[in-house]
Amino acid sequence: MALVRTECPTCGTIEIQCATVTVLRRADGDPMDYEFHCPRCADEVRRPLSPRHVLVLLENGAALRQLGEVGDPITSAEIVLFARMLEEPGLLERELARLLA
Repeated sequence: MALVRTECPTCGTIEIQCATVTVLRRADGDPMDYEFHCPRCADEVRRPLSPRHVLVLLENGAALRQLGEVGDPITSAEIVLFARMLEEPGLLERELARLLA
């Protein structure tokens, strides 16, 4: 298993397995970060990630998580429409089947 040397704000320099790292990618193209749990203190740590290290981490087992954009707030009309849709027999089952297909 490939190791990467990084920094924990509490413990200092540590080595962790690439498979325990999650690369965080933003939808808007901003610079990426990565996160991990420190094996010494168990704190969750998030650090900036340079573009040249993204591929190295991913090729060695790091997970990739796409961070979503925050959209517009839901409107009262959307809530009413959603409530009406829930009253339709079988709608939830059909939508779930469609999403899992």
